[in-house]
Amino acid sequence: MSWNPLSKAGNTEAPHESIARDLCTLQINTILKSHITGSSMPAVRFALCDIASRYGEKLMELGADPDTVKPGGKTQGGFSRFDLFQKQAKGLSKALRKTQNPEENTAKINTLQRIQNNSNQLKALLKGETTEQRNEFTRVEIRSHFDNGLKDLEFERKDHLTVRKLWELGLETIAIQTVIELDGDVTTRIQPQYSTDDNITLHKLHHSSVDLSYNYWLSLIKLIGEVFNTVLKNVFKGR
Repeated sequence: MSWNPLSKAGNTEAPHESIARDLCTLQINTILKSHITGSSMPAVRFALCDIASRYGEKLMELGADPDTVKPGGKTQGGFSRFDLFQKQAKGLSKALRKTQNPEENTAKINTLQRIQNNSNQLKALLKGETTEQRNEFTRVEIRSHFDNGLKDLEFERKDHLTVRKLWELGLETIAIQTVIELDGDVTTRIQPQYSTDDNITLHKLHHSSVDLSYNYWLSLIKLIGEVFNTVLKNVFKGR
């Protein structure tokens, strides 16, 4: 279940406007993941290093130069690294589109597009004037600086959710996705290879997740409505 936290960078809307916008859309993803640790997201600085490590490995797998992607064998999760990933993904995607059979590379191009878009979002969060704000550290340096008083990155709730979602999803395959709008529009997207009867268990699991998320969503909206009505009654009662 997702409250669609991947909002546009630089969003200046008020908190109540952000909450209202998030409540208008429900997104449920069913993801195929080969390794599940069950662990919680670490400190944001380490989570960014985790994301960078996954993106770097995938870029090398798709043809990027290892020495460029991971110089000196070190992994950083800062602005400069995601800026590099964005450019690398864009270049590789452009090259794949120029091949004789670009349709055969659709999955690779889609992955590169995700890396490019996600890196752009993370760059927006890490814009700053100092090394600390841009998180230009390796894992070892972060541990060392934490011991010496370095604080974790402090983001607004929606930005923290962005990092958490990117950390949790990684570049895993989203097999089925359902988006429900408050006006009643429902859109379900499914990867062609998972649309057959052989994947009926996956379909049932997604259907159950949609039902659970939808009912919770309606309950939350109802609760907010009741609180709002109570506040209005008290305001007019006092006049």
